[in-house]
Amino acid sequence: VYQSIDKFPEHPRIAKSLRKRYRETEQEFNKSADVVFTSARGLYDEKRAFNPNTHFIPNGVGETFADSPLIKIPAMEAILGPVVGFAGALSTATDIEWIVRLATGMPDVTFVFLGTIDRTEPLLGLDSLKNVILAGLVPHHELLSWFQYFDIGLMPYKINAFQDYTFPSKLAEYLMGGLPIVATRLPELKHYSGVIKIADQPEAMMTDIQELLGSGARSDPELLKQRKAVAATLTWEAQIVKIEEAFAEALV
Repeated sequence: VYQSIDKFPEHPRIAKSLRKRYRETEQEFNKSADVVFTSARGLYDEKRAFNPNTHFIPNGVGETFADSPLIKIPAMEAILGPVVGFAGALSTATDIEWIVRLATGMPDVTFVFLGTIDRTEPLLGLDSLKNVILAGLVPHHELLSWFQYFDIGLMPYKINAFQDYTFPSKLAEYLMGGLPIVATRLPELKHYSGVIKIADQPEAMMTDIQELLGSGARSDPELLKQRKAVAATLTWEAQIVKIEEAFAEALV
């Protein structure tokens, strides 16, 4: 079994001199496997050309995530005004410049970041902005407790040859938490345009955020139902069913 979760030869930290060897080695893994699982449609299209027994299994979230007990977060209780939040690492994958432009351009919105910070990446003054909270790593089972204070979930990914093949696991987490979502234009997200607003510039995302805040999208019953329905298709339990079916076919 070969599982492909990213296009690793294109990772920004992989030296260009090594990428050809990475591609060739990965292709051999792909060809020789009995079953290939890919976490993004782009990877599925690429790997299926070398192995017909390739399957798309997106990154998801466990069904029990929805049952996480909610606790009060003192730092969030004190916030007045709208909150846009991000759950994930601030690293090579995230567009820090984009985030700074958002936070600078929307001083009345609090931006909260849950996750580790790669200090080898410049923060460009993000950590000094008054409307930004860098909360650090949060236990997974506490994410919904933070999400209850969020008005919008943020996906501020860089667009490059590596991220073009990324399926963010936080998509399922945000949707299960009932959050409207704003995102940069990751190819994998175009299939979920009904529950995500996608922007090509920070200014366009600011407009999307203002529209979502003004429309009451966070608490709209029909939109909440729609988000939860999409989240149900992205649970790990739903993926396991597909994985078992793929194994059954391979073992015949």
